[in-house]
Amino acid sequence: MVVGSNLSFAMYPGLSQGAIDAIHTHGSEEQKAFYLPRLASGEWTGTMCLTEAHAGTDLGIIRTRARQLDDGTYRVTGQKIFITAGEHDLTANICHLVLAKLPGAAEGTRGISMFLVPKFVPNTDGSLGARNGVTCGSIEHKMGIKGSATCVINFDEAVGYLVGDEGKGDAGHVHDDELGTTRRGHPGLGLATASYHNAVTYARERQQGRSLSGVKNPRVRPTPSSCTPRRGAACWPCAPSSRGRGRCPRGRGC
Repeated sequence: MVVGSNLSFAMYPGLSQGAIDAIHTHGSEEQKAFYLPRLASGEWTGTMCLTEAHAGTDLGIIRTRARQLDDGTYRVTGQKIFITAGEHDLTANICHLVLAKLPGAAEGTRGISMFLVPKFVPNTDGSLGARNGVTCGSIEHKMGIKGSATCVINFDEAVGYLVGDEGKGDAGHVHDDELGTTRRGHPGLGLATASYHNAVTYARERQQGRSLSGVKNPRVRPTPSSCTPRRGAACWPCAPSSRGRGRCPRGRGC
């Protein structure tokens, strides 16, 4: 229903659902208790930050890096592109799930880890603290769904929290992608349903044309037939023949 009414708006809760699934499957119990209620309620939204300018489908060569501090948190630095719902003011906070590599990580996708990087660093009581090192570099230019903000996101020593195990971030991405694949039919179903209802409404309210069972609305003049005198050009069998001189093969006197 949400997709059928506004596909662009539906992208925002759709990305949050992906973040919820990833945290629920791979996050710690503390992360689940803290983030899931706020994401599920819509108080906060989520994103998935994968693609980089030089790395589209080949995530094994991403350049975004993370380093661990003594307090157990991480600092994430890099740039991601094509981030749907990456920056907006619809909610108080945005939780980015970012794929990055730690120092000494294995080559390829085996070295990818996943980090939760909030737009605002939350306090332990859930209130919002300082603005994190997360900024919107630009808004992507698109042909459609323009109501959905697709962004270039810059991470500059942004505070992040490891989700799952080190080097297992690709598993979280694959899990989220698999769930997303099962939801690929939602836009088609929603838009097809909206098209059907619009067509039904139009057909019921349409005040022109001829009814096979007689006049339905006396106040509406019936539309003229396309095959009438002086309208030979509108009758395709007559169009190439003398522009209508009583030669209509249908016998209608065009």
